[in-house]
Amino acid sequence: MALYTSLEVMLSGGREPALGIMTVYVALAVAGCLILYGVSKSSLKKFGSEILEAETSAWLVNAVVSGPIGIAFGVTLLIQQTAFGWIARYVDQILVIIFSILFIKDPLLFMKNGLSELLLAAPQDAFTQPYEEKLLSLKDELGARNMTLEIMKTGRRMWVTVIFDPEKDAIHMDELMRLKEKLSAAAKEVYDNTWTEVLLERT
Repeated sequence: MALYTSLEVMLSGGREPALGIMTVYVALAVAGCLILYGVSKSSLKKFGSEILEAETSAWLVNAVVSGPIGIAFGVTLLIQQTAFGWIARYVDQILVIIFSILFIKDPLLFMKNGLSELLLAAPQDAFTQPYEEKLLSLKDELGARNMTLEIMKTGRRMWVTVIFDPEKDAIHMDELMRLKEKLSAAAKEVYDNTWTEVLLERT
């Protein structure tokens, strides 16, 4: 919306900004964004929520965008009475357009990842690779002829299904439960909020 509005205003000839008031407003906005960024980041370390991660990123982006805009307003205020004063009508829109284009990737990426989770698509390699390295390395120790993983991510929880092909033709229930406990403990070393299931299958 900011990108669309700024393009519309710029193409219609810009507008005379109240630079003094806007500079003060931007300074207060940057301070507020940095404070909320600090609060969100502190909470993110405790809870690891992706909503908090998005919120933390948003406040940082707001601060990064607002800061240079405030500086530009200050500079424009100084040159307003010079031959370059006409620039003042377009400074706001130009800066918003530039920073909107630079930072639009982040919200689009959050939307893409969120939609993938809703559709139960495979998560990114950054999530799956640590599980593969940790669990598949236990294959020989656990007595598996073959072992593969199916991994899903929904919100803050990871779901790991271990498809286990035992070397033996039969496996006792107690042995299966010990196997599941060992794999579950290994998965929780990667990420504590992980639900692990073991599926016996000839592959």
